[in-house]
Amino acid sequence: MAGDPSETRASIDPSSAPSGEGSGDGLDDTLPAREGGSVRAAPAPPSERYRLGVELGRGGMGRVVEAFDTQLGRSVALKEVLPRAGNASARRFAREVQLTARLEHPSIVPLYDSGTTPDGRPYYVMRRVSGRPFDELIARARSLEERLTLLPALLSAIDAVAHAHRRGVIHRDLKPGNILVGDLGETVVIDWGLAKVIGEDDEPAGRDSIQPCDSLQTQIGAVFGTPGFMAPEQARGEELGTRGDVYALGATLYQLLAGKPPHAGDSATDMLAKTLRHQIIPLEQIAPGAPAELVTIVTKALALEAVDRYPDAAALGEDVRRFLAGQLVAAHRYTPRQKLVRFARRHRAVLGVIALATVAVAVMAWIGVHRIVTERDAATTARTAAIRGREDAEAARLQLAERHDALLVTQARALLDINPTEAAATLKQLSPTSSRLAEARAVAQAAATRGVAWAVQSTHELTFQAEQAPDGRQLMQVSRDGMVQVWDLERRRNVFSRTFARDTRAAWISGGRLLIMPRATTAAILDPVTGTLEALTVGPIDFAIASASGTHVLFTTSAPGVALLDVATRQVQTFGTGKASSLTIAPDGSWFAFVDGGEVIAIDVTGRELARRRLDALRVLASAHRTLAVIVGAELVELALAPTPTWTTIPVGLAKGDMIVNLVHRGREVLVVTTKGTVLGWNGARVIPRATFERMGYDIGVGGSGNTGVAIVRTGDGRLRFFADHLRGALTLPSSLLDSRIVTFPGSRHVVAIGRGLVVGFELDAIMPRVLGVEPGTEMAFVDDDTALSWHTVRGSWAWVDLATGTRTPITFDAIALPQLWDIDPTGRVLVHDGIPRQGRFVLLTRGSSTVEEITRGTDIWARLLPGGHVLHSGGDGRVFVRSPGQPERELVKLDGAVDGGAPVGSDRFVAHSSTGEIVRGSLEGGQLERARVEVGSTGSLVADRRGRVVIAEDNRLLLWDNAASVIELATLDRPIAGLDVVGDAVAVSLSDREVQLIELRAGATPHRLMPPSGLPPSLSRDGRLIAGVGNASQINVIELPSRSRWSLPDLYASNDPITVSPSRRQILHRTGGAFVLWRLPEAPEDLTAWLDELTNATVDRDGQLTWPWQTPVRVAE
Repeated sequence: MAGDPSETRASIDPSSAPSGEGSGDGLDDTLPAREGGSVRAAPAPPSERYRLGVELGRGGMGRVVEAFDTQLGRSVALKEVLPRAGNASARRFAREVQLTARLEHPSIVPLYDSGTTPDGRPYYVMRRVSGRPFDELIARARSLEERLTLLPALLSAIDAVAHAHRRGVIHRDLKPGNILVGDLGETVVIDWGLAKVIGEDDEPAGRDSIQPCDSLQTQIGAVFGTPGFMAPEQARGEELGTRGDVYALGATLYQLLAGKPPHAGDSATDMLAKTLRHQIIPLEQIAPGAPAELVTIVTKALALEAVDRYPDAAALGEDVRRFLAGQLVAAHRYTPRQKLVRFARRHRAVLGVIALATVAVAVMAWIGVHRIVTERDAATTARTAAIRGREDAEAARLQLAERHDALLVTQARALLDINPTEAAATLKQLSPTSSRLAEARAVAQAAATRGVAWAVQSTHELTFQAEQAPDGRQLMQVSRDGMVQVWDLERRRNVFSRTFARDTRAAWISGGRLLIMPRATTAAILDPVTGTLEALTVGPIDFAIASASGTHVLFTTSAPGVALLDVATRQVQTFGTGKASSLTIAPDGSWFAFVDGGEVIAIDVTGRELARRRLDALRVLASAHRTLAVIVGAELVELALAPTPTWTTIPVGLAKGDMIVNLVHRGREVLVVTTKGTVLGWNGARVIPRATFERMGYDIGVGGSGNTGVAIVRTGDGRLRFFADHLRGALTLPSSLLDSRIVTFPGSRHVVAIGRGLVVGFELDAIMPRVLGVEPGTEMAFVDDDTALSWHTVRGSWAWVDLATGTRTPITFDAIALPQLWDIDPTGRVLVHDGIPRQGRFVLLTRGSSTVEEITRGTDIWARLLPGGHVLHSGGDGRVFVRSPGQPERELVKLDGAVDGGAPVGSDRFVAHSSTGEIVRGSLEGGQLERARVEVGSTGSLVADRRGRVVIAEDNRLLLWDNAASVIELATLDRPIAGLDVVGDAVAVSLSDREVQLIELRAGATPHRLMPPSGLPPSLSRDGRLIAGVGNASQINVIELPSRSRWSLPDLYASNDPITVSPSRRQILHRTGGAFVLWRLPEAPEDLTAWLDELTNATVDRDGQLTWPWQTPVRVAE
């Protein structure tokens, strides 16, 4: 679930699955080399080249570990033979290296390096990939429709195997467990340990190679592969070719369609027997809804005899690709009519000419045989047939387009919580006239709330410095080769690029300029707009940090102490006598601190020493609130400068062996990051555990608007995790980033991730809802889109709240009991019932006013707001009054019994309902009244639309009083009705268990369920075009009306309170703890593609892969 920091995904070795999964149990299932072959030992790697980390997987003869390539500065996976492995394993390992190295394909993990360890054991290095095995994704899919969204990923795997076949290599152990779908949507075929070159012999394996695993592997002439997915000839131990891999891919496609493999059994022997007997449950029986073309493809791929299968993976992939594109599948046998329909769809213009020509020929043939009348009849028949053919062809085209669009939307919805950017890019393929556009807009809105990224191409050199400008509108990037680039984050493009000396550094200073600091020469001030450089006499600078205001720069040189540059005057002051090990400067540049000779020293810009203390400090960090945070091993020390300098040791309470490695200020709070991935917050009073992440990078930043902002960390699963008061969630990087870092700035709405070759950006304010802090016990409701009414249930304080600024305007309201919000109208009037049920008073609050107006008081009172400033009310005796602006109160009608319900009808009419069942409809200006009567139930309510139609609920009966005199029954439901709302020409009915049904205003209409039962009531927008509610899993579900398109907001917090939808339907208020969360809902316009292009510049290519504008498809020569 998005935002759950405990959710992690295992890193899977690209060439062997985790222990116990398939043939990837280490090195025991790799092929032996040719008999008598020798292995030439490569030079041992320098001990400092690969720094080994945690072990990712282990088998009988080898293991895979996480490693860090210190030379190139990137994380990799390293596979090595275990010390106890013999020579045969070493030879087989070397052969695996040779085969993997020759396969260069996006869906085959590249090999970076190979060699031998100092003790002579072979190893190789490859890209590390994180994700889930294909069989796990199949198991998680709840329906055939969801499993079909995985078909493009399987096609990518088929293409990878086709590439291997073209290179003369067969895999021999293909199965869903050896197909990995990465966190960013990439597909990788793993475990090439059994692969071999076609025609080469298998080497007899030595004793050291015999290890148990679920992939059967014995010696010469025996069986290689996984039971259930191996071809019959493979089960018999015969020589294999490319058609054996085709069988395994067909079995994988079978599992995708059926949810289970074609050959299942209690043991490997049982599965082998079923394979040899070709015992397969037909797909038509186990998956009756599977597309016929795919069933045919599977049948051909799983043929008993190899000669009857596809010749190789390329031919199989071509048929799968044709199915996805809606073309004729070569293996499928179409009826003549099906062929005609599909041919007509693809060649409508040519078909029209042929049809006309056919008619002409038919006419000429009949001239010699029949007379003019018969000829005319024949021509009419031919024209009718041609028209019918064209209509059939068009119907088939529309049906195919509908299926294609439905699959696209389903696939995009499945990607929402995996890769929202790819979900949005997928929807760009929809036609502007698609019937699925409403559903696609809903999915696009859901993607936007989860974080859709844009990207620009950058240098492939390692970025070792990146900063956002103080205004958050630009980004500075400095790479190791000395290139300094400036990116405009608003326009998403590069505005400056220049290469300086290698290892040059830079910093933002005032005026939108950069301080350029070459390692070996003096510094200079760069104006990136004009490109001009102003040389300074400062430097060379070893390290520097600028204040957020850019007015001062604190730096060190080869000389002792630290120096402070005043940017405006170019003056430099020097402080201290030792070699400073850590520097920090206040955001406004008014004071700074550094570590000098084991002492932490704080000084203001005038040179006055503020505080000094001996501490073994690792890092110091100044805040905007005149505090200094100091890391001292496993402790945190804070210096408060005002009113007098005070040092405090914070009781962080870390476990043994845990250390603080980084810190950042989020408002007044200090956030510290520990070596074990824990983030703790010190708010000046206590330490609060904020989050714990597995595989977390140590960098942490703060971004976003608001008083405190949001903290952001990078985790190893391709996500940027964020958290703030009451909220936590994640942003998914759309593409893998090597050597990535996050770049934020307090107050900036941009979050940027930079890696080799790529700059990726998110609009944080478009993703994060606002948090409105309130006192516990406070309630809030929308009055309009900009104003809310706030009241405290116990203390009775009332106020208008400006939602943009948070400004509160108190209301003088002395309640006599527990007030209840009764009615709100578009002009900002609020009707409140003050009292106990059936007794009390009604008061009127007007937006912006600090006073209230009493409307009526007594027993069995009732009131309702009407358009035009009118108030309809009754005092309990059946008389209905109207109070109008500037006019005396008037009596409109008297009903039998007390008035217990009513509603406005259009702008100048009303309807009222009495306790005896009488209903009256009339004008506010007086005149003739319409009356009707219904059987009264124990509960009841009514609403009316602008046309005057009145909908009445009595217990579980739904009634309609149209313009006729009598009342008709619309429906009888199986539960009592709790509430009604008009939605166009229908009514939304809320039942006693909070289920919501939509029923058209006509007799015999079938109810449609909008929302399932829930513990909380839903909320409908004032215009009746959006309904939202809290689901049983605490997620907010949104339904757009009248299209009934559904989507949900990301799960960023937990709450069991109801929600309120704003009048414009694009905002939601939801209480959680001591705060209200204000969501601003995106609204996709009619031109969906243009809106998606504004969100992201990513697209999806014809192979279903996410692509950026500068990338071109790689075509492999046949």
